Amino acid sequence: MTQLIDLTGRVFGLLEVKELLPERDNTGKVRYRCECKCGNYSYPRGADLVSGRTKSCGCQEGNKLGRPKRHGMSYTHIYRIWTGMKTRCLNINREAHSYYGGRGISVCNRWLIFDNFYADMGDPPSNNHQIDRINNDGNYEPANCRWVLTDEQNRNKRDTIKIVFNGEKMCLAEACRVVGAKYSLISQRLKSKTNWSFEEAIKEPSGKGKVLWRTMQ
Repeated sequence: MTQLIDLTGRVFGLLEVKELLPERDNTGKVRYRCECKCGNYSYPRGADLVSGRTKSCGCQEGNKLGRPKRHGMSYTHIYRIWTGMKTRCLNINREAHSYYGGRGISVCNRWLIFDNFYADMGDPPSNNHQIDRINNDGNYEPANCRWVLTDEQNRNKRDTIKIVFNGEKMCLAEACRVVGAKYSLISQRLKSKTNWSFEEAIKEPSGKGKVLWRTMQ
C-alpha cells in the first residue's frame, strides 16, 4: 500500500495547502483545504495538486492576464451561505461539523467552486431564505437542495420533534401554537415521559392549575 504523503504547508501555483481533510471524495481520493491567492478556499484532490492540474481555486479560468479574477460576491448573502455549507461539512474544528460532515453529509465536488454553486442555485428569493436539504440525510447537491424560509428550514431539521395531533403530522412547535401551549413546557414533559402523547402532555395541569386541552373543547 502506498504511504500517504501529507501536503499540508506546501504551495501549488496560487494554492497554499492548509490541511488534509478527513473525508475522501466519492472515488476514495484524499482532498485538502487550500487557500488561494485571491482569498477563496478550494478543496482539490491531492493528486490534482501534485500533477499540476489544479493551480488555483478556479479564479484563473479564462484569465489571460494571470491576475486572480474575483467574482465580487464575497460579502453577499449567497456567498455566506456557500461558505457556511462547506464549513459545516469540511472543517473538523467547527462544532457544527459533528452534525454534518461528522455524520457523512458532504458537499458535491461541483459545488466546492462558488461559481458552480451560484449557477445551479441562483440568488435566494430574499435574505430570509436559507439553503435546505430535502433529504436531511442526503448531501449538498443540486438534486437535494432548495431555498426555504428560516422557519420552514427549522421545521425540517433532523432534531425537530414531530408529533401527530388531530390526525395530522406536524412539528411540536407548530402544535403548541395551535393550542396556545408553551413549547418549552410541553417539550420538557415529552422528554421526561417518553411514553406520553402530545394530548397527554397538554392535559396535565400547569403550575397555575390550568388544563390546556380543556380550553380546546
